[in-house]
Amino acid sequence: MNITEITWKRFLRTAFWVATALLAINLGRMAYTGLRPVRAAPAAYTVMRTDYAYDKMGILKHTTSYVDAVRSDGSHAWSGSDEAVQQRDLYFANGDHVQINDRIGKKSTFSQQGLPAQRDPQSSCTTPAESKAGWTPVGIDTIGVYRAVRVTKVGRRTMTVWYALDLGCATLQARLEHETGVTEQKLSAVVLGEPNAALFEASRLEEVAPSHLYPSSLPELTQQRLDKTYNDNLAKVAGH
Repeated sequence: MNITEITWKRFLRTAFWVATALLAINLGRMAYTGLRPVRAAPAAYTVMRTDYAYDKMGILKHTTSYVDAVRSDGSHAWSGSDEAVQQRDLYFANGDHVQINDRIGKKSTFSQQGLPAQRDPQSSCTTPAESKAGWTPVGIDTIGVYRAVRVTKVGRRTMTVWYALDLGCATLQARLEHETGVTEQKLSAVVLGEPNAALFEASRLEEVAPSHLYPSSLPELTQQRLDKTYNDNLAKVAGH
């Protein structure tokens, strides 16, 4: 995640939505009465969302643009950008994971990590670990022209995510109710077919340890932990 001149709070917000978009939060197989058969997901597509952050008074504080793209070979790209952040996460079909700070032209590559866990529309786009964490599918809505399963976790913060049942469980919309207000991700567009190749381009970027992607934004211990994971991966790959 590439962050320059950004506060720790902003980093937490960005990281939270990154995790929401890309990580599999598992939830067990749950069925809905009257659920129509799920159509096969397109081999390749791009989903664009806009994030709107409001304070407790309902005043819009900032917006962030997000893109999720899947190629026909299974490679996955995520990007997020606003006035302070311009970052990408790439998951290639060969197992490489690349974290990119486009604002400073740097990247960190984690080889042979594998693709993100895949959600299953037949399981309401959830997997067993989420169930233990309190995530629950609560209904089906229409977002744009797509049927979307609504999955919610209620607690000190209430989080709701809508996954497209006919689009490989792509995240179409999300809502976070938190201590300082409400943040909503709303669907901007869905484009079927191979994504823009530029989303997956990383060859011209400088390779660095993760701590150099977000200087001064993370606590020193966090930077050390990230760099250790990075260096351990380099050693593991070199030993093969």
